[in-house]
Amino acid sequence: MQTYLPLLNAYGGHFANDDWSPGFAGPEGVAALERLFSFIPYMPPGVAAFDTTEETGVMLQGHATAMTEYTGTAHIVDDPSQSKVVGKIDFAATPKQVISGPAIGTFICGIASGAKNTAGAVKFLEWFTSEKVQKEFAGVGSAAVTGTALRDPALSKKFRWLPAIADAVDNSIPKPRTPDEPQMENLLGTQLNEALVEAIQSKSGYTQIAQSHLTTAANQITAYLKQQGGYF
Repeated sequence: MQTYLPLLNAYGGHFANDDWSPGFAGPEGVAALERLFSFIPYMPPGVAAFDTTEETGVMLQGHATAMTEYTGTAHIVDDPSQSKVVGKIDFAATPKQVISGPAIGTFICGIASGAKNTAGAVKFLEWFTSEKVQKEFAGVGSAAVTGTALRDPALSKKFRWLPAIADAVDNSIPKPRTPDEPQMENLLGTQLNEALVEAIQSKSGYTQIAQSHLTTAANQITAYLKQQGGYF
């Protein structure tokens, strides 16, 4: 799912359209999935069962040429205690076909309506996102969240992934802002995984495979959102 979304965005498709209808079952979404399938000859064995841990593992062992991953894993690549590819892997925002569209969540941080100490939570967020603390955070190799820290010349020179994160943030496309988004991801992600398994086994017919599974996912999401009420 997290590999497909940036490709979908890159081809000009949408996870959800402005009217909440699924936007990935059209030509853009099919082309994006076909592009993913085109990498099958270069994928490690068992890739259809991979999650973040497995993806990161093959990269750190030097068994993968590229992957799309969360920003929080970037610093591990240059950690000699965990990586065999220190200094050999570059960092960049996801490539574009029509646009560069890294996917980004919209519930990264917030205060729950039932929080017992709302004022304290606000103070913490103000402290954590302050320029001083964010620069300190970035200064230990972590993925900062403010533009000032991500673009600090001295920090960028020391931690080479920070400019790439800044570029990704600047061009990012948010996921649908709804509590139902995780289930939407689950429905599409399941079909994407089944499509990948089928494509690996078939080694051909990628267009039909992509169209079939994306249409199924779109129908499932539409039915689910109608069941939730209010979206259409």
